[in-house]
Amino acid sequence: GTGVNLLSMMNIKSASGSLTLTNGKIITGVNELVIANTTPGSCSAGNVNSFVSGNLRRSLLATGNYNFPLGNATKGYQLATINFTSPTLIGNLLGRFDSWPSTPPIVGGSDCSNNYTLAAEDNGYWTITADANPTSGSYTATLYPIGATNTAAASAWTIMKAPNLAGVWAFDGTCGTGVAGTVSRTGMKGFSVFAAAQGVSSSLPLQLLSFSGEK
Repeated sequence: GTGVNLLSMMNIKSASGSLTLTNGKIITGVNELVIANTTPGSCSAGNVNSFVSGNLRRSLLATGNYNFPLGNATKGYQLATINFTSPTLIGNLLGRFDSWPSTPPIVGGSDCSNNYTLAAEDNGYWTITADANPTSGSYTATLYPIGATNTAAASAWTIMKAPNLAGVWAFDGTCGTGVAGTVSRTGMKGFSVFAAAQGVSSSLPLQLLSFSGEK
């Protein structure tokens, strides 16, 4: 069928429990799938046939790379990973993926010699929030957008971030390499709403090395 529909919270015990997504979806509705095991590998990356449609909460160690195999019924599988590269005091992160309610926003501005004047990828957006100490520790975020239909005009991609869906979108951390299906940024702090920004490469800057004059 379409998957397993949760009628209450689904809890995976802390000591040794893990979630391996092979085939089928877990549809949480208003409930949550909670993985209390803090080991980064206690949740697999999922695949296009198997992911969490709804709310996935993961408990954390101070550092480590955590999969959030998310998605929804409309846009399907949409993986996000959060890799803490400096120690965090966050106890757990709650992640979910949703489709855009209207036209995707434009982050605007320039970043690493690219101009981000195009609408974000239209697959949707990720919401990831911390239970406490949200700005402790820095991390690398990687998003794997699937199913976007508006990428043809773009030649540059990165992650954009906002306090909430109606907030002001901006860049955080340092730009990384990006293509339409994989966007990443390093040195990020804090959690909120994330999406794949699109832009075009800007002209290379010219630097004056020397000049001379003669009477």
